[in-house]
Amino acid sequence: MVYEAPAPEKTGASLLSGKLLAKNTLLNLLGNLLPVAISIVAVRLLVDGLEIERFGLLNLAWIIIGYFSLFDLGFGRALTKLVAERLESARSNEIPSIFRTTILLMLIASSIGGLVAALLTPWFVGSVLRLQGELQRDGVWSFLILATAIPWVVVTAGLRGYLEAFQRFDLITAVRIPMSVFSYVGPLIVLPFSQSLTPVVAVLVAGRIAGMFIHFGLCLNISRELLQRWNVSFENIGELFRFGGWLTVSAIIGPFMIYMDRFLIGVYLSVITVAYYATPYELVSRFSLISGALAGVMFPAFAASYAQDLQQARKIYLRSVKYLALALFPVALACVTFAHDGLFIWLGAEFAANSALVLQILAIGMWMNNLALMPFSLIQATGRPDLSAKIHIIELPFYLILLIWLTTSFGIVGVAVAWTLRSLVDTLVMFAVSHRILHLSLQIYVKIILLGLIGIITFGLAALPLPLHLRLIGYPVVLVGTLLATWRYLFEADERTWSLGLLRQWKT
Repeated sequence: MVYEAPAPEKTGASLLSGKLLAKNTLLNLLGNLLPVAISIVAVRLLVDGLEIERFGLLNLAWIIIGYFSLFDLGFGRALTKLVAERLESARSNEIPSIFRTTILLMLIASSIGGLVAALLTPWFVGSVLRLQGELQRDGVWSFLILATAIPWVVVTAGLRGYLEAFQRFDLITAVRIPMSVFSYVGPLIVLPFSQSLTPVVAVLVAGRIAGMFIHFGLCLNISRELLQRWNVSFENIGELFRFGGWLTVSAIIGPFMIYMDRFLIGVYLSVITVAYYATPYELVSRFSLISGALAGVMFPAFAASYAQDLQQARKIYLRSVKYLALALFPVALACVTFAHDGLFIWLGAEFAANSALVLQILAIGMWMNNLALMPFSLIQATGRPDLSAKIHIIELPFYLILLIWLTTSFGIVGVAVAWTLRSLVDTLVMFAVSHRILHLSLQIYVKIILLGLIGIITFGLAALPLPLHLRLIGYPVVLVGTLLATWRYLFEADERTWSLGLLRQWKT
């Protein structure tokens, strides 16, 4: 029996059509952006309602929830790739077996991870974070509760990966929005009753558990065959481990390099300083709302197109990089140009004084880091996760040495510099590897590097301490100049035609 893909996108052509990819990217972006306004208000209320040390711990809790994905051993991304490749092939009947095997492996691995995390909690809170008294008890109970959430979070990632393989970002968005909103509103609900972090974390975990059951129901709605015969395929296990093994390395080292800065601040500086660094970091990390929306759609598209049509894979890849750079540029430029003003209005003079320079440096690094997500996704989607993992293995020791030195020497500004320098190196290498996989010319690689260099120089000029009125004038001037240069030198003829068609439709 041949496995039937869900209507309406049933053919390989439709699953790779530009219209569908654009629609799903917008849906993904919508699911990421809508909770942002709520999070901005919620952070302000949480800063006021919690002591600054507990707010710093809450930031660590949010980080740890995001880091739980490492316990899936790369199986979630492997599930997306394997299902996407089989949807329109003669092996589509293997999809239910792949799903069952993957979810079972993820549940086992994440349960072991949760147990290990629970056992390490007292040591981590007492010896690493060096918390004392009531704050220590609060931290221990909070992190123990987080440990119980690991299986739920990991299995949810696998279920979402299954939906992504079918390009069902409409369903993913419908769940992501309320879950993301609850991550910020949930703690606010607790504040009138308790300023302890423990019930706040408990509410966050309860939201994740509910999200897992909702995702599972959506998967069953697409494929009712998933509950039939929970057999485990040893052939699938081998394939999952071959692909997922290297993904696990990246899943461990990549987030480790991303999040280690805040943990080292807590160790070498103070928990209070974590808040001054983590707040601008969380702000610029919202860049991933745009890049993640695009990458989530492009990963299965890369996997399918690379297997079917290399020329189409090249076109999809280059345009995704171009559109992502353009989409992120105005946001990053605004963060650099108005860093102090924005923080002052949002969180007050103290936060602005301590965090403005950090925000400017991190905005540049985050722009580069998010651009690297496209080649990173391509490398993994084309079956070479070993390459991205090896890159991260080589980067790790150099980054840790640099990070520790700059943290102890220059505080959180040094941390931001180290993070940005690592992002620069990682971006250059990822693009070089992806260009080799797609057999792109050196000229294209050099062109991308030059455009990136122009962007960095522009950010540097925007960071100059000019009067506010000059910055208010200069910001839109730069954006208009960028738009005109893009239209003249970067857009191809069909892109101009498509853009003009959209403009005419909008006018009518």
